[in-house]
Amino acid sequence: MRVFVCTLLLYAIWTVGNAQHIMVRPETTDDTLAFRVQNDLPCPITLSVSSTKLDTTFTAYLPKKKEHLLFRWPDPEGTFMTKLEQTFSYDFTLGNPNAIHDDRYEYNLPFPEGKSHVLTQGNKTDYTHNTRISKYAFDFAMPKGSYVAAARGGIVGFVEESHNLSGQDIRLMEKSNRIIVCHDDGTVAVYGHLKQNGAIVEVGDRVFAGQVIGLSGNTGFSTSPHLHFTVAIGDRSIPIRFRDEYTILYEGQSYPTDDSTN
Repeated sequence: MRVFVCTLLLYAIWTVGNAQHIMVRPETTDDTLAFRVQNDLPCPITLSVSSTKLDTTFTAYLPKKKEHLLFRWPDPEGTFMTKLEQTFSYDFTLGNPNAIHDDRYEYNLPFPEGKSHVLTQGNKTDYTHNTRISKYAFDFAMPKGSYVAAARGGIVGFVEESHNLSGQDIRLMEKSNRIIVCHDDGTVAVYGHLKQNGAIVEVGDRVFAGQVIGLSGNTGFSTSPHLHFTVAIGDRSIPIRFRDEYTILYEGQSYPTDDSTN
């Protein structure tokens, strides 16, 4: 929950690192209150704002670098403008929620060529890969400071690198440092649990597959240094395939495998 005051900056449910890129602006015209949202991120977003006073939720899809009228509401007595302490809840997700993924696309492993890391948790596992956003995620054990590389090219849409805590406290779930890369087809890739100040790229940078984008760490809801990697459409993770015929990755196995020619 955040408080909206005058010119309002939205903070993401995933991170707070790019608040300056999404702005909500209240306007009054003819006894009407309107809220406009400006998305200055280089990726589209889906934004939801819930109001306890209006007992409703407003949802909007905002293309990159666009402004949108979120809602318009009669306000003949000016109650909203005199009570901008009104509390709203909100969240947004990056990418196109209607993206169509090419399942034939083969991703790089999310670290540089020549490096090998053990898969500690794969898809659809009970521990933490059992939710809509994590069902098809991969966790690779990595010493802190290991290089993380883009598994697919795209535009950096989000960077959070300020956190330094880790553990099994559920309140740490949103304290994971991460980089989110927006792909040209509307999907996004999330690289999570990076070290504090471990981002090598900035929002708006175009990256290519195999490019080093950050340093691994152990932040957020995490008990050991590792990289959490997933590809998503909106708030839904999706299955992907890696290059070198890694159709299925097995927990406890190092990748690339010893007999790989990669």
